[in-house]
Amino acid sequence: MKKHRYSAKNIRQVDWKQVGSQTVGQRIVFGVDVAKDIFFGVLMQEDLTVNATLKWMHPEQTRALGEYLLKDVQAERLEVVMEPSGTYGDALYHHLTDLGLPVYRVSPKRVHDAAEVYDGVPSLHDAKSAYIIGRLHLNGGSRSWEEIPARRRNQQALVAELDLYHDQQQRNLNRLEALLSRHWPEVVRLLDLKCVSLLRMVAEYGDPRTIATQREAAQELLRLTGRGLLRGETIQQVLDSAQTTLGVHCTEGERHLLQVLAEELLRTHK
Repeated sequence: MKKHRYSAKNIRQVDWKQVGSQTVGQRIVFGVDVAKDIFFGVLMQEDLTVNATLKWMHPEQTRALGEYLLKDVQAERLEVVMEPSGTYGDALYHHLTDLGLPVYRVSPKRVHDAAEVYDGVPSLHDAKSAYIIGRLHLNGGSRSWEEIPARRRNQQALVAELDLYHDQQQRNLNRLEALLSRHWPEVVRLLDLKCVSLLRMVAEYGDPRTIATQREAAQELLRLTGRGLLRGETIQQVLDSAQTTLGVHCTEGERHLLQVLAEELLRTHK
């Protein structure tokens, strides 16, 4: 394959009249390499003749691209094929399907594996990827890009939201464990860090010294939030450890940080 195949022009510089005359009545494949900003595409015939290698800024020039494809490509059938790249190609897929164009997808692994097959060079770049994507489609290596049903998209959004809170919770649990190991190491042996009773007590009082000075109130808080799941013996051990802890005394700023962390963990838990 000659290197000039990979030389791309912006869609504003392409001779669309010439492209139209070359594509009349043919099946044309438009292979697209999806990126974050600059997309590349190759218009290709069934005999692998390349009619144009082009590029455009997405999303600024994407509507103009659609107009060129509909108005100037005089193909009997125009098929678009893309390699899914996260979510970057979703808006283009949505726009082209709205225009009535069939859109297909090829797996990134197939594109990677084919990098050396077609021209003997293992490297990949944007224009070459677009060519390979189009050629894989012509060889039957693609499948129709189906719209994900709304119900499944809602499920995916809920899972992503759960992951968001879970990640936040785990990071803050790690922070809380580090601080309690310094200021109140005994309590992490008595209660699980995810224990709501522990979190509510730390959110209310902050450090073990404050808890020790307000033992009766702290005991009542543990009893109420424990809802019968915390044994009285465990509650007493926790409160005793607050009085006798080997931990480093908190400054006011450190005490406040403990409260903020506990409050945030309660929020993400909820």
